[in-house]
Amino acid sequence: MRQWGIPALFSDLIFESAFEKAEIAKYNDEEHKLYEASLKTLRDNFSAYQCATEEGKAEGKAEGKADGKAEGKAEGLAEGKAEGLVEGEQIGLVKGKKENEQIVWNVAKNLKDSGMPIEKISELTGLTEKEINEL
Repeated sequence: MRQWGIPALFSDLIFESAFEKAEIAKYNDEEHKLYEASLKTLRDNFSAYQCATEEGKAEGKAEGKADGKAEGKAEGLAEGKAEGLVEGEQIGLVKGKKENEQIVWNVAKNLKDSGMPIEKISELTGLTEKEINEL
């Protein structure tokens, strides 16, 4: 905004705007066309900027959401896999222990049926004599 030609008494924003409009009113046809063309360019550029800003925000939001989903999914899968492995190991250990115990019981029974002394079976299998007698 031009400041020259405005008395200090009228330096208020309202007066500055009024003086600017008065100067524009003094334009000849060619100056007025140039002024209107520059206003149109300014408005078009501002509109394009606003549109691009909104599109950029929307794209950024969509990208952020997609990235967040992917990251969350990857973290969830990793956590689920880790928990599943721990749980699977625990189940496997329990199952393996039961199977191992069953094998020991079967071996002890076979040794007992073959006539091996109970004390020796107890020593070899780790079962108590009472457990072996109950077979």
